[in-house]
Amino acid sequence: MKSKILVFNLIFILLFHPLFAFAVEEPVVNEPEINSEAGFLMELDSGKILFDKNSTDRMFPASTTKILTAILALENCELSEKATVSRNAIALVPSGYTNAKLVAGEEMTVEDLLYGLMLNSANEAANVLAEHISRVY
Repeated sequence: MKSKILVFNLIFILLFHPLFAFAVEEPVVNEPEINSEAGFLMELDSGKILFDKNSTDRMFPASTTKILTAILALENCELSEKATVSRNAIALVPSGYTNAKLVAGEEMTVEDLLYGLMLNSANEAANVLAEHISRVY
């Protein structure tokens, strides 16, 4: 009889005592605070979305485009090559956008244009490099 009571008490303790509770709770995860307008984080192996902020909204990839322009320039040009700033390269940059105040007709090395592009985020430097790369081919 004592053993039945002991077994009953053990089962009762295991089922109802908070230290031995079998309920599985989801861990509390604080969403990261990001300064960008959108963000997306997915676990590659499972495809589980870990974070999503405005991921379906249309965004303009300005910095990504500049990075790709820099990569193309590095792959296809010598740093010492000279490129000429065209009026078109300057005119394509809307008013208020970041620029390096390049002057039409000015000759610059690819290296200097890359510095303007990557450090100053100069939009017209990206245009000059794009035009120059297109002439190399």
